[in-house]
Amino acid sequence: MANGDAAFAAGMDILDGNEDRRDGWDEINKSRDYVAQFAAGIRSIAAGGTGANTAVQALINLGALPKAEVFDGTGSVFNKVPRYDAAGRLICAAPTAANHAVPLGTVNSLFVNYIARWGGTIDQGPLYMPALTAVTSSYVAMYRNGDGRVGISPSARRFKKEIKDRTYTREQLRAIRVVSYRLRADVFGEGWEEAPVDVGVIAEELIDAGLSEFVVFDENGDALSVHYERLALVAIGALQDALDQLDTFEDRLAALEAGRA
Repeated sequence: MANGDAAFAAGMDILDGNEDRRDGWDEINKSRDYVAQFAAGIRSIAAGGTGANTAVQALINLGALPKAEVFDGTGSVFNKVPRYDAAGRLICAAPTAANHAVPLGTVNSLFVNYIARWGGTIDQGPLYMPALTAVTSSYVAMYRNGDGRVGISPSARRFKKEIKDRTYTREQLRAIRVVSYRLRADVFGEGWEEAPVDVGVIAEELIDAGLSEFVVFDENGDALSVHYERLALVAIGALQDALDQLDTFEDRLAALEAGRA
């Protein structure tokens, strides 16, 4: 390749050797303009550039991005090269018989029932996990926080402060009424006539018994649900109360027997 061939191929003017040397300053300035244009401008692929003003579009133009699966909303999958906007977001054209692409407005509706690999929310419908496997080690119970997050309940001492004894009596234990019931139609939903008989307690009755810490309240302050997994604490407290009284009886009995001796 001769000197100047690359510059000529890139669209630059070249010299043939017959120019007036006194005009060399003009050629130098022209070369500097070419350098500035190369550094700041968009060059076509034919001229050695990418034809893009963003990194994502440059990769697309150069064929460096892999093909992606694009859904057409009917379950069919077609391999298409994705297009992205300046922010790196996927752009989908209106669906046609030729490209089978997905309109940008329908992307969220197609994937609304999928969980993001990290973060994200599920804001439509319940979460189904039909293929669960047995847990065998280091497992903990999961709870739904009031703001919708799912997590565990921390119980180690290092997570708590202002730790105080909380006692429960046999009277409070007796106040917990176990009932059987069926859910109402507006709760159970379709097929409510065959709602199964279940057992549990009544949240309002726990409040009346001074056990409101086991009740979950809604945003209006009305009773909503019950912390069933914690109700055993009342039984533990009541049993401790009974054991304390038994110890007192045993001490009194020992004293009486000692007085007879």
